[in-house]
Amino acid sequence: MEGEKLEIVVSSTAHHCQPDDEWLRLMTIKCGKNQQKSPLIPKVPSKFRQVIQNRDCYDPSVVSIGPYHHWNDGLKEMEGLKFDLACQFVKDSGGRPEEMYEKVKQEAKDARKCYMEDEVTKMFDEEQFSRMMFIDGCFILQFIYYFLHEPEKLMMSNHEASLVTKDLFLLENQLPFVVLMSLWSFSKGERKLELLQKFCKHVRAKPALGRRESFRQKILKLYGKLSKALTSNVSKGLDEQTQPAHLLEFFHTQYVYSGVSDDHPSGEKTPSYWHYPAKEFRNVGISLKPSKTSRFSDVRFEPTLLGGTLYIPQLIIGDCTKPLLLNLVAYEARSDKSKDWVTSYVCSLGSLIDSPEDVKELRSRGLLLSTLGSDQQVADHINEMAKHVVLKPSAFTGVKKAIESHYRNIFRRWILHYKNPISAAIVKYSFLYGFIITAIATFRSKELPFSYAEICGHGNSTLHH
Repeated sequence: MEGEKLEIVVSSTAHHCQPDDEWLRLMTIKCGKNQQKSPLIPKVPSKFRQVIQNRDCYDPSVVSIGPYHHWNDGLKEMEGLKFDLACQFVKDSGGRPEEMYEKVKQEAKDARKCYMEDEVTKMFDEEQFSRMMFIDGCFILQFIYYFLHEPEKLMMSNHEASLVTKDLFLLENQLPFVVLMSLWSFSKGERKLELLQKFCKHVRAKPALGRRESFRQKILKLYGKLSKALTSNVSKGLDEQTQPAHLLEFFHTQYVYSGVSDDHPSGEKTPSYWHYPAKEFRNVGISLKPSKTSRFSDVRFEPTLLGGTLYIPQLIIGDCTKPLLLNLVAYEARSDKSKDWVTSYVCSLGSLIDSPEDVKELRSRGLLLSTLGSDQQVADHINEMAKHVVLKPSAFTGVKKAIESHYRNIFRRWILHYKNPISAAIVKYSFLYGFIITAIATFRSKELPFSYAEICGHGNSTLHH
């Protein structure tokens, strides 16, 4: 009887729990989905678009690439020019259009998997999607070549060319790299990666086009050395077989050094970021200098006896800088293989700037160059970029610890606190002392010859007598 009773209880319990097992089954399915890789060309996280000041930074201004914005009526005007440049690429490559299209068509099936499947991407049938990949790919490659070597053939103004360049580095406006490579296999001449590197250098180093030509030329001449420094020491390129997912990822690999370590002992607390604006660093003996490379990950601190030097990558702020950096941040947020170095750089830059005086300090140190306008505009621009962006806890660990250690060193701060007043007093009283000595010397230089004359005259008269 006991055995039967036990069996009944167990059976009853199992039957009672049966409906509740559905949540476990759903969890198992969802966990399985989460293990799948995210698409290589995802959409911008919705939380990023919630920042009103940054909302326009994620959508193309003049040209659509790929499926996400293809049906946008506001971008249709560029379709004709896009087709013309695509035709020119086919003509210059010397390949047969049918053969080139067939090769892209073979890549299209895998290329489609690079995008998120939603209502927009479902609107394309196989033929429409392949045609879009072909025309967009030819357009991108021909635009880059003309932009660098024959800009007069672009058939667009400097302002339009600047907007197209900006659009080519938006996360949602990317084309799979395999499509570009399949088209480029028909092209002869300059090596593929070298051409892309030149294009990325231009985007990283130079101010945006679209302003008056004379003003742009003055800016470039005035800051020629800065631009040269920004484009030097960039990674020499990728292995031909190490292929990025798209153009934005290629840019990211060029300006983020993959060898940077962000490890720190587990359980050890590190500050999330430095809390001090740029103008305050000078008061505590920390000088700010440009990094030797233009990589966003090249942030370091070198201590000295009483202070130190904080090295930060230089940044030229133009009309296209904000969209570029924010889309790199969005890329890092969505990427499975990227460390958040650009995100950390943007957040660190924002923590350095609280007011226009901080912008002025960074400009005077050669860290910032702006074509936007006033220092207040630049400060607002950078703070908008850093809004709701969280610094990676382990990023720049050594730098943050060194700065915090310097700030907490009471002895150093005491010396630095009294260093300026003492130095000022020394200079002040040294000046007064020097002034008094100079006055006495001047007075004696005028009086002594007269006195000597009297003495000599008196002596001569004595001898005469």
